[in-house]
Amino acid sequence: MNSSASTRNSSGGKRFPAGLFFCGLLFFVAAAPFFLTNDPILQGNDNLDGTNLVLLHILKLYGAVFSFDAQIPMLHGLSRLFFPAELKVWGFLFAFCDDFLLAYRINLLLKIAVGYCGMALFLKAFAAEQGDSPWLRRMVAACFAVLPCQPENALSFASLPLIFCLFRMLYLNTGPARAPDRRPLSRALLVGLFAGIACYPLLSDFSRYGLYILFVLGLFFLYDAVTRRRPHLPFAAGIALLALGYALTEYRLFYVFLWLRPETIREEFRHSSYSYFNFQYTLTETLELLLDGQYHFASTAHKYILLPAVLVFMLLGRRAPGRSRAKLFFAAFAAIIAARWLYLYVVVELLDAHFRLFRIIQLDRVYIFLPIILYSLFYMAMAGLAGRAGKTAAALVVAAQAACIIMTPAIYNDALRNIRRETHAAGDYGYREYFSQALFADIKKRIRYAGQWSVAVGFPPSVLSFNGIHTLDGYHSYYPLAYKHAFRAVIAPELAADPDLREYFDYWGCRAYVFSNGAGAKGKRSAPDSVTLRIDPKAFARLGGRYIFSRTAIANSGELGLAPAGKFSDPASPYVIYLYEAHSAPAAGRDLTGRAGAD
Repeated sequence: MNSSASTRNSSGGKRFPAGLFFCGLLFFVAAAPFFLTNDPILQGNDNLDGTNLVLLHILKLYGAVFSFDAQIPMLHGLSRLFFPAELKVWGFLFAFCDDFLLAYRINLLLKIAVGYCGMALFLKAFAAEQGDSPWLRRMVAACFAVLPCQPENALSFASLPLIFCLFRMLYLNTGPARAPDRRPLSRALLVGLFAGIACYPLLSDFSRYGLYILFVLGLFFLYDAVTRRRPHLPFAAGIALLALGYALTEYRLFYVFLWLRPETIREEFRHSSYSYFNFQYTLTETLELLLDGQYHFASTAHKYILLPAVLVFMLLGRRAPGRSRAKLFFAAFAAIIAARWLYLYVVVELLDAHFRLFRIIQLDRVYIFLPIILYSLFYMAMAGLAGRAGKTAAALVVAAQAACIIMTPAIYNDALRNIRRETHAAGDYGYREYFSQALFADIKKRIRYAGQWSVAVGFPPSVLSFNGIHTLDGYHSYYPLAYKHAFRAVIAPELAADPDLREYFDYWGCRAYVFSNGAGAKGKRSAPDSVTLRIDPKAFARLGGRYIFSRTAIANSGELGLAPAGKFSDPASPYVIYLYEAHSAPAAGRDLTGRAGAD
């Protein structure tokens, strides 16, 4: 019995319950704050103000989730072609959940589950040495699973390790890479593997992730074919199936860009035209990526513990097991950092003004792979530490990294905001406060709202769209360029008075907002008593604009031809809404809706 117990100790068997407890505790701390209140604090910027999750809710509101090209009353009537795909796991969630918050919570839980399982498999396949303890892999995988990232990217990010595990299995068990002592895969298993690859796009997003996954897999296929002097045909078939899966799940995106090929706002993306863009800026951006990761694609929270541990391991662990694998991961990490700088300083500075491709596709987004690279290196470093200083020391460092992830006030770390709710509730919106559905339902009832075109001043127009109010403004990553120019005429006076806003809109333009800095107080901080609004009322009238929902009084409403239509509030809402009405005729002339077949 003593011998058996000793064996279990040496293999790490007795550590497993402690590792399992660690994972369960970490998942609870990361997820529970979203469930312990009916009004959790959620990131507003680049989340509630108009990401895919909100856009899917808007589609459901108008019964257009499964429509091909229905006109959605946002940005003066935007075609369904420009909205996110419904053939995704998160698409199903927001199509069939009656409550947006419930779908949001399920999306978070799925991200944690998929991220944990996928990363545990990835570490075992790509980073672990024979005899490594599974408890350490599970602890590092749990850290990866709870990394804060943009909720619309959550499943795409969490599933990244999974797709590489599927392709590794395909590579090692078929074709010229199969070892002589390996039995070939059964037909059923091979079919299942190909089916898993073909169905993977249900978890992923093509423009943000799929394009770069295919790029990396394609490079590896070419490298392998050249070095072996023989192409791995099953691997190529897997790549083709993956591409086909993306094409089928995002058929509208491919239809728009390959068939319709409309001019969108991305034609005018000019990062290098910003006044602050220079050599120092590109170095600073690259350094931030090195130290903090990219916040939309997971803030890796690595500069305090993980990155120093990895650097020490690479410098001092020359004889550590798995050193050769670690060098490959570290080289990939360095290449991504270099690619970021080269993209900013060479591609953006010199090429995007002359080549359409560089304005439409952000080629440096290979940084989406940084989290899996860094956490693989971290696992290797901790395995080395466990061999030298013992498993307890390694477990304590991993636990410290987990605490760092939870407690670092990063963007999208809403768990921390809800843990420290008393501190944040005074300035940050809760989900229900942000959308204030009761308030806007009351406004619509009292003014007998019947679908008139409206804009928001001092708060995001997604609040109006979420509540079924038709908007001329909005936040969208690509929409017809013709409408950007038409809307620009409305806000031209404000852009002429503010060079920074002019750069922001002219060289980016995803936020087609009625800008008014005086009214745009962030969070629930008090808005000023009044603001001077600079818009062109004739351009507003040409688009059929009728209502202006403002967070503060508009001092020059008479000069703009706006009639006060009421002041509205609700005890459960932080907003006080000043409503103004402009008597304008419906827009006429050129079709600016972005519908298929528009001029």
